[in-house]
Amino acid sequence: MHCLQFDFPDNEFMDPSNVFQIRTGYLLSNQFDLMGVSVMLSFLDQRFRKLSLHRKVNIVYQFSRNEPEVAEAFESYFKFEKQKKSMKHLPKNLFLLAIKMDKDMEGIMNGWINDIDADMKKVGYAGLLTLCEKGKFEHYYFQETEKSTPECLNVVDILTNKAPDRAIDKPIWLLGESFYHEDLFKNECIKRIDKIKKGEPFLIECLKIPDLNMLTLTEMKMLKEQINEQIDEFRNQAAEWAIKCYKEGNGVDWFKNKLMPLIATVQKAIDDNPILNQWVTTVVKQPMTTIYFGEINPELLWKYHKTHSTINEEVLAEMLVEYAPKEKYAVPVMVFAYNSDKLKIRTESIIEVENRAAIFAVRRSIKID
Repeated sequence: MHCLQFDFPDNEFMDPSNVFQIRTGYLLSNQFDLMGVSVMLSFLDQRFRKLSLHRKVNIVYQFSRNEPEVAEAFESYFKFEKQKKSMKHLPKNLFLLAIKMDKDMEGIMNGWINDIDADMKKVGYAGLLTLCEKGKFEHYYFQETEKSTPECLNVVDILTNKAPDRAIDKPIWLLGESFYHEDLFKNECIKRIDKIKKGEPFLIECLKIPDLNMLTLTEMKMLKEQINEQIDEFRNQAAEWAIKCYKEGNGVDWFKNKLMPLIATVQKAIDDNPILNQWVTTVVKQPMTTIYFGEINPELLWKYHKTHSTINEEVLAEMLVEYAPKEKYAVPVMVFAYNSDKLKIRTESIIEVENRAAIFAVRRSIKID
């Protein structure tokens, strides 16, 4: 079972739901690929601290433009930097002032990244990629225009299942509930197993999982080891279902006849696990996340990524012309509904454009060469 998460923040810079989905993908699959904002966050600390002061300030400024007083301080710093560059030789008083300003600004930058680190620990990002293992859990950067490389994949290659060296090959996509939005779905998609029709999107309620974010990374590894044997056949059938989706246009018959009968086994493995039971029985009102399995057409996935700015309108238009007529496959998905028994079409705004722009500006500033 090969799962993939290509994530971005929903309404928060550090979205705990992304962490939950990563942990779920790691738990249920035997091959998991991760890319997007979670990869950026996981490496933010070590990469940010190595940047020049000017680049650090530019990054933090992206998150401060909506705070007038803070933004004004940064703009004063930029103005002074510009003044310095315009002068061949700084007077002594300006030279000393420049040293002081740089020292003060470096302190502000250190404070900012330290606050980010503290928040990452609270949300669950800290150390998350220590779960990575060659061929079992891998991460990639992504880029909008350049060709794919082994470490940095082109976004169109990812979205069309054409990444080189089979890096991203026939995966089950993990999607948050923001995917099920009126921008993409004008009507409710099929949610009953007896109503599924080939060629039409469907999402069937399958699993309920407690909050995996409460577990330590050591407990996550132990949990995976404990349920491996119990869910092995489910993984095998899920992998076959995904292959049929990509190769045969849909995997409806396999989904109904081979995969669905194994869902109860997976749920029992989760419900009976002692590591999870200790949390379910000790935490008041333990939240449960409902996971839906289903199939969608690739155009829905592409449009979803356009609404979150991983591709723009022009790229989407090119994809719809170049790929849509040729790509007669279905995309197998797992959609997560948080703190709710039923997945409902969302109508609210997903994320402020200013925040999204800031996040992608940071990603571009720290991505590998």
